[in-house]
Amino acid sequence: DADGPDFHLHVPSTAVVIPTYIMVKYEAIGTESEMEVIGLASATGDSSVTGTALTVYNLRMDAPQATLCTATGAVDGAGVTDPNAGNRIEFWRRGHNLADTTGSGENDRPERVYEWKAGETATPPIVVGGGAIAVYATGQAATGFITVEWVELPANDLD
Repeated sequence: DADGPDFHLHVPSTAVVIPTYIMVKYEAIGTESEMEVIGLASATGDSSVTGTALTVYNLRMDAPQATLCTATGAVDGAGVTDPNAGNRIEFWRRGHNLADTTGSGENDRPERVYEWKAGETATPPIVVGGGAIAVYATGQAATGFITVEWVELPANDLD
């Protein structure tokens, strides 16, 4: 769905999230090479997004605490409160902007893996109070994977 994020993380009012890593890996891009990847932090969240429910895995192997957040993929644009509303910031934007048709023998193939790392930015966004992290990965008939990592704390830990 072109107007919905490909990944949506709802951050409830009981949590604080700081994204640390995002990777978008295209397996197929279709016939057009125009692609754009956006990472968005928003104060506008949605706890009942229509899409594919995703499983969140804890990077701390003893997993002492479950996530408070809800992750959804393949979001239906009509089934989500637009995270572009209210206080928001695009903290990451990358892409291949040539709208040309790539043949199988051409050398102008677009990059297929896009990464954002919090350590490469001055300050990563901090999402609180019912906000969201959204990742958009456009492409004509594109398929692939999105990996998102974040630090999650109870909201009162940053008071």
